[in-house]
Amino acid sequence: MKNILEKEPLIICERLFVYPMEDEAMQFPLLQDVSLTIYKSDWIQLYGWNGSGKSTLLKILSGSTQYRVEGNIQWLGDDQTDQTAILIPIVQQQPGAGLIGASAWEDIVLLLEQYRVPEKTIIPLTNAIIRRFAMTHFSHLPLEHLSGGQLQLAAIAGAAAVSNHLLLMDEVTAMLDSEMVQLIMEQLRTIHNKQKTAVVWATQKEDEIMRTDRVLVVQQGQVTDEGSAEQWFTRNKQSEEGSSRCEQLQFAAPLYVQLFWQLQQKNSSLQLPFSWNELIAEVTQTNEHK
Repeated sequence: MKNILEKEPLIICERLFVYPMEDEAMQFPLLQDVSLTIYKSDWIQLYGWNGSGKSTLLKILSGSTQYRVEGNIQWLGDDQTDQTAILIPIVQQQPGAGLIGASAWEDIVLLLEQYRVPEKTIIPLTNAIIRRFAMTHFSHLPLEHLSGGQLQLAAIAGAAAVSNHLLLMDEVTAMLDSEMVQLIMEQLRTIHNKQKTAVVWATQKEDEIMRTDRVLVVQQGQVTDEGSAEQWFTRNKQSEEGSSRCEQLQFAAPLYVQLFWQLQQKNSSLQLPFSWNELIAEVTQTNEHK
């Protein structure tokens, strides 16, 4: 019997060096010596400052052929290893980037056709995803009449509609208001949990992380850190300021983690929270046992 803890690989990258396609003579790679494995059901928080190479990495994972790639990459979700045969949806930060339809509804229909979804299921799937992402009121409006947030929501909904294996999200919430961010996070987390869809979530926002996530950090074209969400925020045994990997790499922890660090200096038995509710529950439980 297969070990239930064994994780199935979805993409395997081995010693990737990535160069711009248009500059054959360029010696300095955009990505260098990148080796990583993405597993089915992963949610990966991909951190990196602007220009670090995380967007390039996402494009490579999507099967983009706009780069010259040295090394080995295998896509195992559909038993495919040929880069030209891969279709993995990627949503970028620019609102509406990559939309191909005249409206949000038409865009999803065309995407489902492009991904060879059976014809009889296309309309029901489209209508279901429109409802799921609360887009009914603007789904048939021309794209030029939509706001930036609505365009981004349409792009994310389209990607979610066509992917059963992997979604690639490149700072998609950077320019959205808090209400729309909450909607997107709730729906994508639901898809991730129920359909076991892997997600690579590139971001600079620490409060979008959850306890079960993996963390990857890209710096100057290299994957420099990999670990669990708990390892990312855990300080040393003395709870010294600046001792977590998050702090060492100068990322700002969520406010509830920062408050936890302060409380931890007085009570080392407190457990690392991943939301305000978890922090409140942890402090309440600790006080009740005093």
